[in-house]
Amino acid sequence: MKGKVFLVMMIVVLVVFTGCLFDDDGPSDADKIQAQSKVLEANAEIVTFYDELQGIEDDSLMLEAVENFDFEAVNVLYNEALEYDPNNEEALFGEALSGLLAISNNEEFNTMMDEFETYFEANPPFEVSGSILGKSLLGMTFKPQKNILLPTISIEKTTQLLSKISDADVPQFSEVQELIRTVIIPRINTSITNIQKLESNSDFSFIVEVAVGDTTINIEFDLTEVYMVDAGLQGMKGEFTTALAYNLDIESYDDAGMVTALTLGSDFLALNSGGAADLSNAYSAINTGLEKVQSAIDYFKAETDDQSDDVIPNDDEGILEGLEDIEEGLEEANQAYTGKVWVDYPYSTIADSFQVEIKNIFINPINDFKAMVPPYTVTAGLDTSWYWNGSEEVMDLVSYYPIITWNQNSYSEWLNAWPDPTFNGIFCNFTTTELEKLMYLSEDDWKKVMD
Repeated sequence: MKGKVFLVMMIVVLVVFTGCLFDDDGPSDADKIQAQSKVLEANAEIVTFYDELQGIEDDSLMLEAVENFDFEAVNVLYNEALEYDPNNEEALFGEALSGLLAISNNEEFNTMMDEFETYFEANPPFEVSGSILGKSLLGMTFKPQKNILLPTISIEKTTQLLSKISDADVPQFSEVQELIRTVIIPRINTSITNIQKLESNSDFSFIVEVAVGDTTINIEFDLTEVYMVDAGLQGMKGEFTTALAYNLDIESYDDAGMVTALTLGSDFLALNSGGAADLSNAYSAINTGLEKVQSAIDYFKAETDDQSDDVIPNDDEGILEGLEDIEEGLEEANQAYTGKVWVDYPYSTIADSFQVEIKNIFINPINDFKAMVPPYTVTAGLDTSWYWNGSEEVMDLVSYYPIITWNQNSYSEWLNAWPDPTFNGIFCNFTTTELEKLMYLSEDDWKKVMD
């Protein structure tokens, strides 16, 4: 008896559920009208903004206007249209395009970045304008030397700041990663889903009327723009997903926090638990983006309709010349992400090159960057800077910096202690010989204690 009741209940649920899914052949006429009304409202916002841009001649002011435009509000309108009619092609395109632009200027993300900036302005242990950390890296002097900026702190504020900074007060990059994972990536995926619905329609196009002066012109969007929007979304997904891979948290921005972070075995610069999967997904998105660029080029070159109203007309000589550069760049990008590329050594005194396989960053990720160098211990050093106040030198700033002590006692022992000169296959066929050349190292430069 109980089994029959359960079966009847399941049938009822199934009927109700399938009734919701297949209630009719699609949105009602009234819903389609409502959807198109929302699309027209969103389009009007874009057209008005476009008209405003026409009156701006200064490139920097135009960029500022684009950054300040509320693409989020437009994106909401397109999403409201899709709630009425999920198949409205203009809404699908508009949502994806405005989503791409809105994501790049996401309010939540920017607010979090502002909070980080505010924190560091009020608590300057890690000022960008900090003092210089020596002239060496990994125990070697680089030629040409490059300055390394170090965290600094006003000497008179040291005790006060370090006493008030608790773990809860310190901003962590994992907070940014959580926002990316739970807000940014899902939004990108929604826009990708929407734009890809259009790619199966080889006849897709829609026209927007734009006022230019006293006249009105038509602008046609077709699959060229669809593929380019998809490519942009895929590229953004690749970048954001890559940012999820590694632990970049530092528990406190003082000497103890620095030492804890850089100590071998710490989580800093190590793969997060899902980091390998994130990098694999990022690699997939990057390659899909490159494929979409190629699809856009192929469709663009094959167009035979009237090009007078196309956003990107294929009969414009200037555009066709630029297309050659794009195709060349695409070929290089495909080679870089799927194969091996030759790279010159970054020193004019070394007339040689080496091969790099970028894809190994994604498909054979390094588990812990700290473990890729010879074993060491780390302690904190204290550096000071001084200024002349008119009558005497006064201590101004103090900065913590890491003192690296190598476990090895000689240059040859140190050189042979590199666990993997290829860095998990990124530097193809590298041995310590190539590593010396890349880092411009010599025995005379080496120090057991890098202070």
